[in-house]
Order: sequence, then C-alpha cells, then structure tokens
Amino acid sequence: MELHKLLEGNKPILLDGGMGTMLQAKGLKPGEPPELAALTHPDWLLDIHRAYVQAGAQIISASTFAPPPDCPNTVTLSGSPPKAAILS
Repeated sequence: MELHKLLEGNKPILLDGGMGTMLQAKGLKPGEPPELAALTHPDWLLDIHRAYVQAGAQIISASTFAPPPDCPNTVTLSGSPPKAAILS
C-alpha cells in the first residue's frame, strides 16, 4: 500500500519497533558496534524486519541504530558507506 493511502485512512498505522533491542536479542555482544550489523550480520536485519512485518507492521524503517558521532566507541566506515547502505 502507498503511504498517502495509509495516511488518508482513519485507522492507526503500525510501524516497526526498536532495532537495538532486537539486535541484542539476536546476539549482539556487549561492546560490539551495532552500526556494523548490516555488514557482519545482514541476515539478522532481514530476520528482524520480516518479524515486524509478520507482526503487522505497515511501515518498516531503515536500520539506524547507532551511537552519537562523539561516542568514543563509534566506528567509521570510510570507503564502505555505499555497501553498508545497500545491505541495510
């Protein structure tokens, strides 16, 4: 369904949920950078998005779970953003 048709209706619109929590449930280890999950575990992202659709989500958002840029453990993907963007 197209977004404008969803917005025209008078029913609630269901979105997906938290990505970070689901990544942790999949096995993201403490200290492991969640922003690399698209590269290291693309299957996790697909599984999580599929689960939200199966649960009734009508809108699926991009995987944007990441720390703020000034976080000491932030990982930079120099030279890799196109690949990361395609996988997520």
